[in-house]
Amino acid sequence: MAVKNNKWEKFKATYSNLNVANPNVGESNLQADWNRAIHGKFSININGVSLKIMAGKYNNFQEEKDVLDFFEEIVLRDFVGDNIERKNAVQYLKKAFHQGGLLYPVSSALSTELKDRDGNIACTLVSESRDSLVNIKTTRNGFKIQEYSEARHLVAIAESLNAYASEGKIGPEEGKSSVIMAEATIAIDFSKSGASPSLFVEGNHMEILHEGLKLHLDNRTLGQKLVDFFKSILGFDKIKSLSPIALDNINQPEEGVEQQVPSCQL
Repeated sequence: MAVKNNKWEKFKATYSNLNVANPNVGESNLQADWNRAIHGKFSININGVSLKIMAGKYNNFQEEKDVLDFFEEIVLRDFVGDNIERKNAVQYLKKAFHQGGLLYPVSSALSTELKDRDGNIACTLVSESRDSLVNIKTTRNGFKIQEYSEARHLVAIAESLNAYASEGKIGPEEGKSSVIMAEATIAIDFSKSGASPSLFVEGNHMEILHEGLKLHLDNRTLGQKLVDFFKSILGFDKIKSLSPIALDNINQPEEGVEQQVPSCQL
């Protein structure tokens, strides 16, 4: 089945102050999160290859060891660290590379970081009404991860947003399919010594599609707005995908049919 993701190409990027580089490293169910990822509706790609294609080689993540082997052999395949550094990297990913952490950095931030101009939490993401596209690119220092996230509904927390909500939820305005689209690209660098990597935010963008929400959630400074304006005028408001193939068609395997990972693309 071919999956179209062309809506992400229409995303008009403006500056975002979401804290996308603060992953939750607390308790998680790593195995369940990755097993859910291959059976869920979201598209996750590593070097342009669908996770759903790769997962068969790793027992479809039936056990935690399958996930850790996947981290070691695929996610960290180009990392040039020594054995100790690679072991430390896998242990960090065990704590941080899950559903509430680095796997969905933008969606996680949309759940906890949508603040009004006074710095108060104004609304939060409705997890079942979002869409995500995740691209992972392996590097010599670790890897990069990019998430595009679309929120079709938000839960209103601040009273000031009640005017836009119906039964506590804020939905898209007429003629629109979502209220927010956001993107972030983060480089995870394990090349420095220590148990934790350096996280570098290479891109952090958001487009608020709901006019009412803009009044409360657009916290850009005047300077940031001017930069975004000129980027739009000059056509520089488009996001470069880490996996260009993922923005067009990804062939997913039929249910129950195992496919070989195309090694030439890894």
